[in-house]
Amino acid sequence: MTTEVEFAEKYQDLIRFVCPEAVSGGNLRDLKTAPGFAFSKLEDPPIYNRSKDDNNSDETILVTFRSLRPPRFSKKIEMDPNSLIHKVKRVLQKELEKDHINVQVEQIVLMLKTKTIHDGTTLESLKSKNSELTLNVLISKVKDHDEVSELKSEPKSEPKSESRSVTGSGTKLESPQTLQKLSNDAWGKIYAILKDEIEDQKTRNEYYRKLREVE
Repeated sequence: MTTEVEFAEKYQDLIRFVCPEAVSGGNLRDLKTAPGFAFSKLEDPPIYNRSKDDNNSDETILVTFRSLRPPRFSKKIEMDPNSLIHKVKRVLQKELEKDHINVQVEQIVLMLKTKTIHDGTTLESLKSKNSELTLNVLISKVKDHDEVSELKSEPKSEPKSESRSVTGSGTKLESPQTLQKLSNDAWGKIYAILKDEIEDQKTRNEYYRKLREVE
């Protein structure tokens, strides 16, 4: 361990090396008056790049991809254990293109046995004690561009409204095509029927009002 005396001696040696000429009067007012008052610039300074984990910097994991249904394939790719599943899918996509299997990343579903793996998962969290991992692959189908365009251009069917006509035994649903305007005389007869069927005046009037709204 360096003592205070040794530190002071080394500090003085460093000052003499940086500024060998003594400052007049020991009072330095302007740094520009002290030539070379700085550490000399190193032309080629040594740089050491420290990795996050020197022991595991070269570690990789061998991933085997096996398709469960057509298109059939089996691929083995060495990957960084810290890779996210979304990146793994992109790498697999590029490898499949070499075999003329063209798929989109969104079509690729990776599974560990029967469990679907989410895009935010890392390979490190999936592997067992050894440095190998086997993933099952499903390639989902996508709709044709023409089929999608046809679905988009197809007009939405609007729900058909229902109307009600009143008979002596109750109400009956009718299609809008058979709906006709009723005369005041007809509505008077309808109200008379309601009067015979519904004793409470408030309920009867409410029922009659809703029937008129249909028209």
